[in-house]
Amino acid sequence: MTASCRTAHLLLLLSVCALARGDDAVVPNGRYRMVNKHSGKAAGVAGASLVAGDASDGASQHWVFTVSGQGYYKIENVRAARVIDTSATPDDAVGVADWVYPAEDGQLFTVKDEGGGHASIHSKLTGKALEGSKSGAGVKQGAYLGANSQLWKLFRVPPSPGSGFQVADGVYFLVNRWSGMHIEVKDGSKESSALVHLAEKTYFPQQQWHFTNLGGGFCKIENVNSGLGFDVAGASEDNGVDVVQWPYSGEKNQQFAVKDAGDGYVSIHPKHTGKAVELDGWGGTDVMQWEYTVDANQQWILVPVTASTNRQPPTSGLPALFYFALLTAIFVYVVRAFKSRRAKHKKHAERFSESRAKNAVFL
Repeated sequence: MTASCRTAHLLLLLSVCALARGDDAVVPNGRYRMVNKHSGKAAGVAGASLVAGDASDGASQHWVFTVSGQGYYKIENVRAARVIDTSATPDDAVGVADWVYPAEDGQLFTVKDEGGGHASIHSKLTGKALEGSKSGAGVKQGAYLGANSQLWKLFRVPPSPGSGFQVADGVYFLVNRWSGMHIEVKDGSKESSALVHLAEKTYFPQQQWHFTNLGGGFCKIENVNSGLGFDVAGASEDNGVDVVQWPYSGEKNQQFAVKDAGDGYVSIHPKHTGKAVELDGWGGTDVMQWEYTVDANQQWILVPVTASTNRQPPTSGLPALFYFALLTAIFVYVVRAFKSRRAKHKKHAERFSESRAKNAVFL
């Protein structure tokens, strides 16, 4: 092989290596600003189009990355409440659309680490990468070439809870927006440190919570069944710590701010951390505290308890057992009475037959 051929071969190998995608980047669920390396502009939404503009703190340039399984993410715009979509756009255009469940491939993306704090973002449907236009004003998709226009830096945007939500003192059910299930004390326990988790609605007292305003935008939340209060276990400041029930003592981990999350939902934040009360991940039932991400598993609706929804569980199994025994006894009595009457009828019939036979002989 000549020197020129070897040089060409080496350049080809280098170019192939340069074009190879990086390793999967781990992007924690949360809100981000996506800034293009080539133009320095941030991806945003205008109508149904994905555009780029000068970076700002506007919600139209804020994107919530959420793991959707198997290394894919959905990328949802905060203001438009719509996701990046590559499935229904002509050529290499990229738009935004309503989230479809179960997820369509055109609405799922992998994020690849390209070094230097930058990443490339690839459609599951097309395999192409999101890229900023040369003018910097638009966003499209194209075969990945490793160009600066295809590299993005994700800046974490710490979300802030909404304004305070005034909760009238009273008894409520707490229903999770994502799962539709109710917060309750596990197994209806009245013990301190019993776990708080989510379950299907029963309307029983262990799913009823008494909110009492404490002033300063905070309230205590006590279970009707046990009289014990919401409590972040051990007053921990860590993500993933369970919410339990505990006698109320006025500690900051037992005081909660209720914030408006929009559409009639609220988020709930312990005073000692400001983090959010959430359903464990997206498939569990535990209730815990976690950094606020605006996700649906951190949003709740307060449903007032009324006379029609204030139900009591059976106090014990004795009444049911009693009624079962009573019905069994009645059944046995009826069967025996029927058999006895049938036997008497048979005996009467036999005597009648014998009497007729004797009369026939005398005649």
